[in-house]
Amino acid sequence: MQIKQSALDSIAIGASFACLVHCVALPILLAALPAVDKILPVSGSFHLGMLMIAIPASLAALLHEFSLRRAAAPVRFWLLVLG
Repeated sequence: MQIKQSALDSIAIGASFACLVHCVALPILLAALPAVDKILPVSGSFHLGMLMIAIPASLAALLHEFSLRRAAAPVRFWLLVLG
């Protein structure tokens, strides 16, 4: 029983550490993206393509969540922003 508990504790510590690394690294990565554009130039069509993927995916996620929870506040917020 002690070995199982020790293994579970190790998994929990590893998951917590992975979460910590993710939470620290993601904002740094996002802040560094404009600098990466200077090193690796990307065409405008790439940004347009990413936008064409991000908008429908975000809209689908928003509407799916609305259909599950019937919480209209996020939908109303985006209608005000976009309208």
